[in-house]
Amino acid sequence: MLVDYPAGKRRQGGQADDYLITAISFLEDNFTDPACTISELCQQLGLSRSYIYNLFRNKTERSPQQFLTQLRMDQAKELLASSDLTVQAIAHSVGYNDSFTFSKAFKRYQGLSPKSWRQIKNAGN
Repeated sequence: MLVDYPAGKRRQGGQADDYLITAISFLEDNFTDPACTISELCQQLGLSRSYIYNLFRNKTERSPQQFLTQLRMDQAKELLASSDLTVQAIAHSVGYNDSFTFSKAFKRYQGLSPKSWRQIKNAGN
C-alpha cells in the first residue's frame, strides 16, 4: 500500500528542495510496492513528469527512475547477500511483480544475474 503524500505538506520557501525531499521520501517509503512508479509519484505530488525529472537531474544527477531502480537494487543486493530467499521472493520484496523482469533489471544494473551475483558474493565470504 502506497504511503500518501498530500500537497499540503509542502512549504513555499525553497520549494524545489521541498519537492525533492518529499519525492525522495515517497520513493524510499514505497519502493517495495509494485504500484510505486514515477507516474504515481507525479500524481501524489501533483507535479508534472518533466518537472520531477528536471528536479532529480539537477539535484541528484540521476533521473527519478534511476533513483527508484537504485533503491530497489541496493535492497535486492542486501537480500541476496544476507538471506536464502529465492530470487522470486526478493523480486517481490523490492517491488517487482515477476522475477523475470527483476532479473533483467538486476543484470542491466549490476552486470550479473541475481543468481550469479549471489554466488560470487557468497564465495567471497
